[in-house]
Amino acid sequence: MKLKNFKMKKLIFILLVFTSPIFAQEGIKTITVIGKTEKQIQIGSYHLTISLHQITPDGYQQSESKSLAQIKQAYSNKLKAVGVNFSTFKENKPLYAYMSHNESNDVVYYSYSTTSSFEIRKVIAQKMSGMRIYNVEVIAKEKTNDELVNLASKAIINAKVTAQKIADKLNKKIGAIMKIENSNTADQYLDYYKPNKPQKHYITVTFTLE
Repeated sequence: MKLKNFKMKKLIFILLVFTSPIFAQEGIKTITVIGKTEKQIQIGSYHLTISLHQITPDGYQQSESKSLAQIKQAYSNKLKAVGVNFSTFKENKPLYAYMSHNESNDVVYYSYSTTSSFEIRKVIAQKMSGMRIYNVEVIAKEKTNDELVNLASKAIINAKVTAQKIADKLNKKIGAIMKIENSNTADQYLDYYKPNKPQKHYITVTFTLE
């Protein structure tokens, strides 16, 4: 009986030792704020999707019939005249599989990518019968690891300033950082209607409150 009581007391003592720090942590007062900064979005690349298709005039059209091969050659010649090599266009077979059921004539789809705004404008300007532009997409440049770190540091500084202003109203001071939540990624998203609008960068920071 005495041995059993001794073991029970020992178990209670061990539990108290290991749970005391937990209760101490729960007693810490904290303040959580959101810090922010921003970065100007940079364009990484331009992507163009087109189709080339044979021309088969009906009763309403006044153009002559042209095969797909003739259309390809004519388009290649137009690009060559402005210094663009048609071989840099890549055939888009997945789009063909998705869209060709809507086409009654022979058709082929191509995708083209460049980092030059001047070059994409030249390509877009080369319009002709038998060629159709399906999509033009502008892709924002991804943030580098160094940029992500710098943005996080600025956002944390902003959070500290905000937290201290709130603490001042409570006649308190902020202490050490207890927790940082950062869900930002390297992706950037361009608003075509507001291309100069910077992207916000938010971080949630928890400080001790003294």
